[in-house]
Amino acid sequence: MLALAQPSGDDERTAVARDCLADATTASGDLPESIALGHTALANQRRQLGAERGHTLMNLCAAMLLSGDEAPARALSARELPLLRLNLYAGVLFNHLSLLAARTNDVRLAARLLGHADRWYADNQSPHRQATQAMLLDQSVLAIDAAPGPAEREGVRRVGAAAHRRRGRRAGLATAGPAAGPAAG
Repeated sequence: MLALAQPSGDDERTAVARDCLADATTASGDLPESIALGHTALANQRRQLGAERGHTLMNLCAAMLLSGDEAPARALSARELPLLRLNLYAGVLFNHLSLLAARTNDVRLAARLLGHADRWYADNQSPHRQATQAMLLDQSVLAIDAAPGPAEREGVRRVGAAAHRRRGRRAGLATAGPAAGPAAG
């Protein structure tokens, strides 16, 4: 994909292809390469401000989180949230935020954020997380499970899922899932 996009001379298309490659590279475990690809994709997305740039930031954030580089990941998540907030991919960000919370030992918040992510995946009829998101989930769950009180954590995760649904209804956000009710429009 990248080899086809580069000769076109379209920096934006090349950046999107590089972002897709960065995500696949993260899933394969080559985090330094993924981070380099992500930075290059961002540099080439000078005109993009919406969902595509947010998606690139999200992929770069995931690679940084998985490599243990929390400070830049935290800064990236703050940049990507406004770009993804009203986008279909917004719920994926809860995986990132959960891991950030878990790594700061706020396991209640981490569990609640996973609940939000679980509800988002269910509402959007997504039966599983993609590889990179599953890796973030696994690390969050490991950090949460290392803390005392597993029964309480499961309850907090359910509370997060319920809160996600209530907030979505209050905001009038339509999701693709059958539980979302009638679509606005």
